Amino acid sequence: MRRFITILLLVVISFTAFSQNDCYSRLQEDTLVMGNGLIERKFIWNKGNLITHSLTNKVSKHTWLNQSKSTDFSVAGSQAPAFNSSFVSEEVAETSIRPGYLETTVAFTISTLEVKRVFRIYKDCPAIACDTYLKGRMNASLEKLATSQGDQKNIEFAADMQSKPVSGLLDQFRPGGFHWQTRVVEFYDITDWNNNLVFETNIIPYRKNSYRGNLLFAQDVEHNSGFFFLKEAPSSGTQLAYPGNDFTTEFGHFMVTGLGLVPKDLKEKEWRKAYSVVTGVYEGGELSTLTALRSYQKICGNCFPGVMKW
Repeated sequence: MRRFITILLLVVISFTAFSQNDCYSRLQEDTLVMGNGLIERKFIWNKGNLITHSLTNKVSKHTWLNQSKSTDFSVAGSQAPAFNSSFVSEEVAETSIRPGYLETTVAFTISTLEVKRVFRIYKDCPAIACDTYLKGRMNASLEKLATSQGDQKNIEFAADMQSKPVSGLLDQFRPGGFHWQTRVVEFYDITDWNNNLVFETNIIPYRKNSYRGNLLFAQDVEHNSGFFFLKEAPSSGTQLAYPGNDFTTEFGHFMVTGLGLVPKDLKEKEWRKAYSVVTGVYEGGELSTLTALRSYQKICGNCFPGVMKW
């Protein structure tokens, strides 16, 4: 009996795990797995600078394997290996305006830049949100800012319009394949300039192209399943440090761009938040697509006022 208990303890301590109801997050050796009863995302640990291994719709039981060996998050000039990584998972209690959720924090350092990615997993929601925070200094090859509509001279002239953005990816996924139907939704504000406030672009990913918007729906026609990226940020025309696009597609490769930070925004001892990204899955057609998105927005709409609703 004592031998059995010893073996059981060894199994328990061989990995770090945490769960809340049907939400779970566990790090075992070089693999991080998180999800709930509807969605699961699996990562290669890579010293904390995560690389997606797979994304699973647990309702349809369909899994896409990631074909990319690049890290999900990156900034220009961040080719150095990660170090000083950590993993913490804890339950965040429900409040009067916010539901409870499982929070998983993955932190690491690249050169002089500290990165913290905080994943939010909610019960009965087919989506996983990720908030990114940066601290320290970044030596980057920088790109030119796109013009913000909110900074046009007859509204207000911003003296720092010449600031350069920290170029990079907030998230990416490359399931591969050629049978993808993709829809990008862009929202407009500033009604002094714009009368039409929602635009949709339907594309078949082929050559590398970039698009503006807060929502990207990628439909896998072959398996009648799909996933979406929701970029939790202002509309494209008024984002901070805007690089000129929010999504880039190439064949079966989908990327979320635009951190919302410039180098001067970063502090040595204070975390600065970049824009957030939500990854969700769905099965079927238009109704299931919008239902999956709405299930996340119903949960987070009150506690995150900046979430784009559609």
